[in-house]
Order: sequence, then structure tokens, then C-alpha cells
Amino acid sequence: MGMLDRVGTGEYEIPERIDPRRTELRDEFMADPYAFHSADLQLPLASMRANRELPRWVLLTREPGRSWLLAEAPRRRGEPPRIVADLVFTDRAEAERYVFDLRWKALSGE
Repeated sequence: MGMLDRVGTGEYEIPERIDPRRTELRDEFMADPYAFHSADLQLPLASMRANRELPRWVLLTREPGRSWLLAEAPRRRGEPPRIVADLVFTDRAEAERYVFDLRWKALSGE
């Protein structure tokens, strides 16, 4: 049973806001977006991904394995995603970092 499976039991709680002073968590993600992240980072990541107040930012494949676009997933099933900006990422890790930064700023106020 993983840590996120125990959320709501009183053992772990997903935060509604992110403490902007926890820059070590941001640094951990930025160092390797695909790493197995620490327990301290997993909870804010869960908050970023599940928060209903934030746009549902996603990456759309433009060219498989070569380029990605930032989009906002629709709240209603069957509707198309909305391309957010004229950004084209050619490095998926950089695209993941960009989305993380959007979410970090939204939930930390920084």
C-alpha cells in the first residue's frame, strides 16, 4: 500500500495550498520530473493534479516522441482540449517542468 493510498486515513493529507518556502520540493521535481519522488513531494503533486480549481493542464503530442503542445483538458467528457499557448516543446521533460511551474505558482501564490 503506497502513501497516496493512505490519504484520508489521518496518516497523510493532501494539502490545498503549497508552502512557497518549500523550494527544495520544487528543486527535486525540476531535477528529474520522472524520478520516484519523495513522500514530501508526492502529496503536493497529488494536490496539483487533483485540484478542481486549477485548469487541467495537459501535454498533447504534436509529433510522437518529438514535440508537445500545452493544452487545457475539458471538464466535460467528449469536448476537445483547448490549446493554451503557441508553445511547442521539443523536450518532454522541459514540458513537464513547465506544467509543474504553472501548478506550483497557482497553489503557492509565487
